[in-house]
Amino acid sequence: MTPWTQLQRQRTRVTILVLLLSITGGCISSEQEATKVVAERDPVVARADSLLGHQQFSEALQLLQGALSVNERSVDLHVAMGNTHAHLGVLDSAIAHYRAAVAIDSQCADAWHNLGIILADKGQHHEAVDAVQLAVDEDTAFAAGYETLGLLAIKVGDYPRAEAALIRSTRAGRSASSFRTLGQLQTRLGNYSGARHSLAQALDVDSVDAEALRLLGLLHMATGHSDSAVHVLQRSTDLDPLGTEGFYNLAGALRAAGDEQAAKDAMARFVEVQKGAA
Repeated sequence: MTPWTQLQRQRTRVTILVLLLSITGGCISSEQEATKVVAERDPVVARADSLLGHQQFSEALQLLQGALSVNERSVDLHVAMGNTHAHLGVLDSAIAHYRAAVAIDSQCADAWHNLGIILADKGQHHEAVDAVQLAVDEDTAFAAGYETLGLLAIKVGDYPRAEAALIRSTRAGRSASSFRTLGQLQTRLGNYSGARHSLAQALDVDSVDAEALRLLGLLHMATGHSDSAVHVLQRSTDLDPLGTEGFYNLAGALRAAGDEQAAKDAMARFVEVQKGAA
């Protein structure tokens, strides 16, 4: 099984399960998307995207190979071919096609972005950061690109760069995941007021975001508000009854609040869920 799942949004994307990052398709800038000044998509690429969405990887690959044999300097075809190889887990081939795309058009933000994700998946995290930085330099309204840059910068320990990128992501597009990751980072950095604001924004976007509630509970714990932490963590576990971390954190909050029996119950639930996930 490859480390990819299909996710359909405005652009065709796949998500790396470990890093929670997304592959984007095509070289249409975010500004062009926003203003609707967009050239019609290559019908071959659109068809390939549809095949990928239906898990028909071999058919998509065959279609794109035929199109590239006729037009080997098509940036969109190279990006689509890279995405297809990424779905198949053939990462070196994906890299080769993304590099081919940026060799033809160095302003193709999606190709730089996707190249960065694949490099990260291969453990080349610093090179990945550099590639995604080029993506957002080319498309300054690329919200998902800034979120990816933030996540990768965290991975390499460059927290100032990560925070700046995540802030840009939240300004370019109101994504609960960007606000949530920003809040988590700000908590780690001791910026509790910033974290509180970011997590509140995440919950404003998605009021049933169990992970944002869990992180808010940890923030309450970090600032000595165990009763508030218990309340928020109970909501988080209600929304995500199979999440082991939530019950583990709830047990800690209950213990800090002085409710030892409830803490034991939460820990028992943690063990039960953990066994079920094994």
